[in-house]
Amino acid sequence: MRGDGLSGAVDDIQVRHAMTKDVVTVGENATLADAAKLMRKHHVSGLPVVRSDRKVVGVLSEKDIAAALDGDSPARFLDLVVEPARLAQSKLDRLREVLDSATVGEHMSRDPVVIAPEATLEDAAQLMKERKVNRLPVMENQRLVGILTRHDVLNAL
Repeated sequence: MRGDGLSGAVDDIQVRHAMTKDVVTVGENATLADAAKLMRKHHVSGLPVVRSDRKVVGVLSEKDIAAALDGDSPARFLDLVVEPARLAQSKLDRLREVLDSATVGEHMSRDPVVIAPEATLEDAAQLMKERKVNRLPVMENQRLVGILTRHDVLNAL
């Protein structure tokens, strides 16, 4: 038994009972702008990247998009606030150009960490912690059947 009091709660619940079944996905050839619009529309911070056969080939997160836009330096976004308007507009135009031309496949995290629906929430939470991920595509017979987020795990408790 774990010392945090959660073991009894999470080791009995399977991922299939806590996962989101209607998964919003994106394809490798979509633009970052398309992916960002999907994230905003569905209020998610990451998307499994799938092929037409529902095989997951990666995950795209807001962090991946931010890295593509600003070369891993989120502090540069502050420049848009403190610079004169014409300089800020030129930066915004460059950011928009990247969003419209870069593809999901170029910026997604490859080899995503996945989990099976029969795994326990304890297994999922441990995997998320070890691999430092916020979401796990749920795979059955090599096909996407759901997604489990940290939020889903917390809601199941």
